[in-house]
Amino acid sequence: MNWLGFAVLGMLFMGVGNFLMKFATGYGVSSMAAVVIEFTIMFLVAVTVFAIKRPELFHSLPGAFAAAAGGLFIGLGALFIVVAYGLPNSHGGIATAILNTNFAIVLILGFVVMHETITLKQGIGIVALLGGILLLI
Repeated sequence: MNWLGFAVLGMLFMGVGNFLMKFATGYGVSSMAAVVIEFTIMFLVAVTVFAIKRPELFHSLPGAFAAAAGGLFIGLGALFIVVAYGLPNSHGGIATAILNTNFAIVLILGFVVMHETITLKQGIGIVALLGGILLLI
């Protein structure tokens, strides 16, 4: 399978996962408990994948630091979105839509920090995405 297939699978699994977290908080599981359960399962998946694949841990200290910092940011982001799901009068679908626009941040930071190119099509996509979010809120 190529990168696109894996990207679509990632999108589908993360979408269902976010829905299930919304569902959990809607049925009485506290936001904090939902995050602890989610992270515990994520840890078990990571350990299982590591045990099966046995990848090299890291090639450089800056790369390992970036991965650790990425985990911190993703963990805090997951906490914030689950808290948003659990708030009274929450609009979980809109919150999830906002969350899933994070790829625009990835593209923009890749452009600024790593000097990657943003094509005209990607730029139009980012602007359309942000415009769509403004229409939702």
